[in-house]
Amino acid sequence: MSIFRQKKQQILRFLFGSFSATALMFTFQACYGMPNDYFPVMGKVVSETTGEPLSDVRVGLIGGSEYDYSMTDTTGIFNVNAHEGRDSVRLAFRHIDSETGGLSGQYAPLDSAFSREEIMENPLVIKMKENSVE
Repeated sequence: MSIFRQKKQQILRFLFGSFSATALMFTFQACYGMPNDYFPVMGKVVSETTGEPLSDVRVGLIGGSEYDYSMTDTTGIFNVNAHEGRDSVRLAFRHIDSETGGLSGQYAPLDSAFSREEIMENPLVIKMKENSVE
């Protein structure tokens, strides 16, 4: 095989290989979109009076989409993702009735704002007040 022909094949392999990799990346982006940058917001929700962890509390980003929320587990832990670039995050806490899916009424709804520094230093501890029974 001549040197000219070998060089031609090497160039063609390089070009087709580059096009294949570019096509693969374009397809991935078209299917999955560009990655979004998020930072985690983690914490624990407890009863203000007893200090016991509260499960079934919906924790949502105020101003976020309907999918920007988390439910606390049995230990009161939550984890939501906030969009990168925010200096502060506003969160809404709503205690949900596990049977009906509506507000339980046992704990008062709570809306709070937190600076990014507060969030990044330590996990948040949120104390919810019980509604008074009259």
